[in-house]
Amino acid sequence: ESNILNSLNQTARGWSFKIDSLTNLKKSADYQSLAIPLVLVLICTFLLVNIGLGLFGVTWYSTAKRVPEIGLRRALGSSGHGIYREIIGEALVLSTMALIWGSFFVIQFPLLNIISIFDNEIYLISYLISCLIIYLVTVICSLYPSWRAARIEPAQALHYE
Repeated sequence: ESNILNSLNQTARGWSFKIDSLTNLKKSADYQSLAIPLVLVLICTFLLVNIGLGLFGVTWYSTAKRVPEIGLRRALGSSGHGIYREIIGEALVLSTMALIWGSFFVIQFPLLNIISIFDNEIYLISYLISCLIIYLVTVICSLYPSWRAARIEPAQALHYE
């Protein structure tokens, strides 16, 4: 190896050469090929966390603003479980409306053949998985505010009047 490296350095003086084992080169290529997917996963995770925090904030604000209404419903006999389901249902309706608007634009890609490197079948499956992830994030982000709203007692609601 050293003889080959010396003769290469003497032949092409402006160039630099490196000789390494095939296993080391394969490891390096594997790490380099994982860099782009890792960056994409990190970006997607960051975006999902931001969306989750925004949705959590909207749900929290909505339930905090409606404490008198929730307290009145509790005084009239509504169960905590019913309020819990209502708050989560409202968050799911909000996400559904956003998905309807977003779907209008997302469906344009396969129809206009903008991204031709993917099959329409793969595109549809990834779209459905994305919708499921959005619904999952919505439910997770509305669990705590709805739990707090379900625990509101009618007497607490009178403090807001």
